[in-house]
Amino acid sequence: MSGEYREADTQVKFIQHHFPEYFFESFYYRYTKRNDPKSGAGFATLEIVIALALTILGVSSATIICFNAQSLMVDTELSQDALYKSQKTLEAARAAAKNDWSSVVSSISTDGIYTEELEISDVDEFLESITGKVSWQAEGQTRSVELTTEIADLDSALAQGSCDSEALGDWTAPTNVAIALSTTGPVTGVDVKDGIAYVTADGNSTQKDFFAINTASGSVLWSMNTGPGLKAVKVSGNYAYVANSSITAQLQVINLSAHSYIGYKLPGSSSGDTANTLNYYDHKIYLGIPKSAIEEFHIIDVTSSPNEVGKWEFDTGINAIYVSSGIAYVATPDNQELKMLDVHDPANISLIGGYDAVGGSGNGKSFARKGQRLFLGRTFGNDELYVLHIGDLSHGAVSSANINSSVNGLSTIGNLVFLATIDPLKEFQVWQVADDDSSFSFKSSLDLPAKATAIDCEGQTVYVTTEDPTHGLYIISSN
Repeated sequence: MSGEYREADTQVKFIQHHFPEYFFESFYYRYTKRNDPKSGAGFATLEIVIALALTILGVSSATIICFNAQSLMVDTELSQDALYKSQKTLEAARAAAKNDWSSVVSSISTDGIYTEELEISDVDEFLESITGKVSWQAEGQTRSVELTTEIADLDSALAQGSCDSEALGDWTAPTNVAIALSTTGPVTGVDVKDGIAYVTADGNSTQKDFFAINTASGSVLWSMNTGPGLKAVKVSGNYAYVANSSITAQLQVINLSAHSYIGYKLPGSSSGDTANTLNYYDHKIYLGIPKSAIEEFHIIDVTSSPNEVGKWEFDTGINAIYVSSGIAYVATPDNQELKMLDVHDPANISLIGGYDAVGGSGNGKSFARKGQRLFLGRTFGNDELYVLHIGDLSHGAVSSANINSSVNGLSTIGNLVFLATIDPLKEFQVWQVADDDSSFSFKSSLDLPAKATAIDCEGQTVYVTTEDPTHGLYIISSN
């Protein structure tokens, strides 16, 4: 066998081995048995076979490329569809928040091959982060897209006002101005909005118990008598909501323009059922009363006429309430000083957690919030000031401090925490929490003429009420 014939035969066998489905035995037979290796005819047949093999290779490669392109096209379409669903989820949440802020909750659902998730996280008192995540299975793998944005409860934020996010000036020696009020009972509460301090007093039925004070001039703009006395106040828009000492109207709604009010009696309440505290959030009043035969925690819708929409039995009195993003934080004299209620659906309230401070003495008394920090004040006994992290209360307090006094009220600007206490020499105190919340350090104090009862701030200024009606309100600032 000549060298040329052997080389051609080797090539044909190569093609036969690698492409048997496309090799015809007759070609090989004619090539090896009938063609003269010197004539060149066999090479023509070989060239046909090789050309056929190359053509098949080209067609196979093109088919693979086509299939890959088709797979990429399908995957792109699925991703685009998922992205659209994620955007739709966020827009639906944003629209729902405008109508009812507390109704927006984390959820998960399926739509065909897609799993759609809405994740809600609390950023601040009036700010939430919302994430729309859509996932699906493709080629044995989990694919997903997600979009994140933030939504703000502007109605509540603008209605109530707030302290600045960072403290300015030197709070080592704060200054104060005392505002005299024409009442005989202790001053009990303060809420400041747009430069006006709305103040309550718990006197008697013949004394004025509600005051509107210009914080710039210190002058009383107007005042009124609402009945036996008031315990606390929250302002939203053109209305002030006050906790009343009356057993016939535990909640009163004051029209700040008309200087008039209406009362609301808790269903089933009787003698001794007066209001202790309240909080306003998302068109609802969260009202707390002392231990009673009826429930101690009440949710009252004030969108139009006051109407109770939810209640919860604590079997103990309620000293303070703070509400944010569908969760109510309640300070009580129970062993567990802080209790948490899920109030997204007021008709179906549930207890979801709490915090029991170290040591058996001391009752939950007051709250303040800044970002993810929740400050808790207790009555006298062991440590009285705590910082906890919203959403992570199961791990307990991050740090605490011994105030050696009951903390009746709390407010905060940046890393500074302002306390209204019953300490006879330091009724107003300033403490600073470390950047990592690992510790508190005392900064300054003021000696006021009577026990401090409540506290609020707006901008860089702090407002404190005391039991002394002669100087019931103090306007305090850095030096």
